[in-house]
Amino acid sequence: MKQLTLCILTLFFGYETVNAQFDDSYRYRYSSYSPYLRDENGEHFWLKLEYAPGSQENKKTIERRLLNKFKSISKTYRNKKGEKSYTETHFYNELGRLIKIETYSHKKEKYAFKTVKYLNDSIISNVETINYKGEKDTYDYSYIEHDGKFLLTAAKVTKKGEVKEKLIIQHNEFGKITSRKQFYGNNLKKTRETINEYNSSGEILKTSYYYKEKLESVYNYDCNPEGKKEVDKNIKVSDICKWTEESNDGSYIVYSRSTSEKKNFLNVWMFSKDSLLISKKTFLNDSILVSSITNYDNYQVHNTYTKKQKFHSTYTTLYDDDHNLLEKKYGGYTFMNKYSYYIINEYKNNQLVQTKSMRNGEKVRERIYEYNDKGLKVSSSLKKGVKKKNNYSYSFEYTFY
Repeated sequence: MKQLTLCILTLFFGYETVNAQFDDSYRYRYSSYSPYLRDENGEHFWLKLEYAPGSQENKKTIERRLLNKFKSISKTYRNKKGEKSYTETHFYNELGRLIKIETYSHKKEKYAFKTVKYLNDSIISNVETINYKGEKDTYDYSYIEHDGKFLLTAAKVTKKGEVKEKLIIQHNEFGKITSRKQFYGNNLKKTRETINEYNSSGEILKTSYYYKEKLESVYNYDCNPEGKKEVDKNIKVSDICKWTEESNDGSYIVYSRSTSEKKNFLNVWMFSKDSLLISKKTFLNDSILVSSITNYDNYQVHNTYTKKQKFHSTYTTLYDDDHNLLEKKYGGYTFMNKYSYYIINEYKNNQLVQTKSMRNGEKVRERIYEYNDKGLKVSSSLKKGVKKKNNYSYSFEYTFY
């Protein structure tokens, strides 16, 4: 169990978190091929194409569809006057997978569509959207099978019949990505590419980033910076080390150090003996605290700090024993001013019945949810301010298999 957890850490914490410390890293994060969809509660789910394929929806969401044998769910939006604005209908197959979204504009008297096709009944292979004007966009995904898993090898975006972007991914015998190359711009002439090098055991040694075919930055992962620096001074080079310290009680600490010519970061993750994350801290030059995350039983606190150790922001979340979100608060400073918001949820019979939210001292927004005797949501309304006039509302209708 611990070994598996550490592997996951290497993938997500070791790569994503360390990269996030460098100002130039975000330009290489590949997110263009993530057309998002919504489930019947308006919650987002999207394609995660960085390392693994999939449109992995929330497991509970799919189980709920199967339990209720949902065939379709229609959501009708009404404005302040109670007039219908649009109706959005989600259609599902007998496996609980979303296969189509149909949106009808009552004002325009026109339809827009989004259809989804799957590989192996679970992985999105194609998304096609048609707007109210009849214009069509498509997102196509290709995969290979490796050790019983499907690995993404290509993605393509076509708009109005013209290919606007594409991504080509290559894997080694371990199934790990060796190259991820993005083509975009006019005639797809611009490129971004990430190249990974591994040792014979499949452990990553080096990651190189190219922009327009030119090497821009390098990450070394073998903890041996000597002799690894590039000759070209224009290339940003960083060295990364990871190690683990274990305690007698079974708890352990995972360290990740990233060293570059300009910035040096140390990430520290503390785990319980059951491999549960207790806290995570990031330091600049081993001493300046940049951010901290602390997990309690049902409570998490995330703080960030400036280089001068002044408080920058705090983000807290509180859950009940059924993992329902009770409270979410944020407070911090932007470049120009202070920013804050909060969300407080109320539940009855394990169902969300009320949400209160406020941003930057604005009027409180109150959303009310109502359910039928089968526990299915039938309406949602938003009220704002002290007088709490209705601003808009939703109503729901269902069909079943």
